[in-house]
Amino acid sequence: MYKKSSGLPDLAFVDVETLGLNPEKHRVIEIAVSRVPFAVKKWPASPEILVRRFTPSAEDFAQAEPGALRVNGYHAGHPEWSAAVPDQKGAWQMLNSLVLRDAVLVSQNVPFDRGFMEAELRRAGVTNPFWARRFIDIQSYSALIAMEKGLTKWGLHDVYAALGLPALQEHRAAADVQRGMAVFKYVYDRVMKTA
Repeated sequence: MYKKSSGLPDLAFVDVETLGLNPEKHRVIEIAVSRVPFAVKKWPASPEILVRRFTPSAEDFAQAEPGALRVNGYHAGHPEWSAAVPDQKGAWQMLNSLVLRDAVLVSQNVPFDRGFMEAELRRAGVTNPFWARRFIDIQSYSALIAMEKGLTKWGLHDVYAALGLPALQEHRAAADVQRGMAVFKYVYDRVMKTA
């Protein structure tokens, strides 16, 4: 699906929506990934975002944290689950072998996203994720932009809004991937102009 564009690893912007905060207990219900060449000189106008949704079992849903469901708005019978992937194990194996292979993970909170991805991969029989050892956590980028813009909050949604970009859906993995790419690109463009 993806081919490396240079000798450098590609960036895989990722975000997950979950049923709670414990990756060993709570399942991923949505993942979005967008893979971008690391050494891109001209940022893709509309980077492709791959989204996979997973319908939790009744048992998994019963273990969900009510607070997590309030935040992401998912509930039993949610209409977005009509497009859920039927073969969850196969979807995670495909993500590992084709989409994330050799890529540097990038997100607003890499330890959170990576921890849930690793737990789901283990459930799918994958004990050795194929992504690169290094990662980029863009919380630092968000903090730089927040300081530049005089923000008191450094969250991804607040920083993205301060950039004056079009509003996006709240608490959906694809929208947070778009926000993350926008924050990364904002800082990247300034670094490239001064390099």
